[in-house]
Amino acid sequence: MRNDTPATPAPFRFYGCVIRVLDISRCRAFYANVVGLGQPVLDSNFWVEFEVVPGGMVLALEQSQNVRPQEGICTGNVAVCLEVLDLYGFRQRLVSHGCGPQATSTLPSGQAALTFLDPEGNPVTVIEKLSRKLP
Repeated sequence: MRNDTPATPAPFRFYGCVIRVLDISRCRAFYANVVGLGQPVLDSNFWVEFEVVPGGMVLALEQSQNVRPQEGICTGNVAVCLEVLDLYGFRQRLVSHGCGPQATSTLPSGQAALTFLDPEGNPVTVIEKLSRKLP
């Protein structure tokens, strides 16, 4: 159930998401070319940043020698979620780059969703708002 009450503004602004990767060059190319984020706004051999929302949110890749949990460090699985206007067209783009979808679904909130894996196995979900709401 969706709450239509206006939210109280948070005392912070969400900056973005960092994905730790072993092969930053391969992931840079994947997010730039396959996902379609274009050229990074920051680019080095250990940190790559894509501006997802102009003047707003970023998606960053961080080179890491070990992306597995380490003692004393809380790690979790981050799933990136992007919205597109044409989910079918985006799916065709993925397939043309040899990246098949892992799952498709319709979310209770009224979006069609497509989940695929980046080159290192991180889940990425792409959604398209549907014109009709589900009951």
